[in-house]
Amino acid sequence: MDGEFESAIEQLENAARKGYLKSHADSIFAYKHLGVMYAAQYETMEKGKAYMYRLLSIEPSVKILDMYASEMIYMIFRNVQAEYQIRTTDPKTLSAVSTNPVQSDSAKGNGKEKVATGRSLAWPYWTAGAVALAGVGAVAFFLIQERPSEPRHYNGGL
Repeated sequence: MDGEFESAIEQLENAARKGYLKSHADSIFAYKHLGVMYAAQYETMEKGKAYMYRLLSIEPSVKILDMYASEMIYMIFRNVQAEYQIRTTDPKTLSAVSTNPVQSDSAKGNGKEKVATGRSLAWPYWTAGAVALAGVGAVAFFLIQERPSEPRHYNGGL
């Protein structure tokens, strides 16, 4: 309670280290709580992200709404989810994924380069496609539009 997570973190990490997480539900519970508790403190935020990533690797559809965490932690989790989806759909980055939460940041890099690179390569194509589609729509509108014809006068059948 009140942000004092040391005891709970120690118990959950001991359970994971000693193999007490026997079921899928046990692992989800432990990784979810460790991820949220570590992410709540700036100094351990990266470790929290690693546990969140590990959580997603065993249950990709998991939610943390039941944790009643802060908006910042929800945002961190959404970012980790987005990164997880990018990495698991791109075979090139799949081999670079590490789910070891205790690995140092210097050994694994911060991971932002891969995500930013993947996004920066896609957005120009989406933007160009949207602009082209808008241009085609505008041209089609003007070409299909009926042109007003000259008024016809009825001269009484003469």
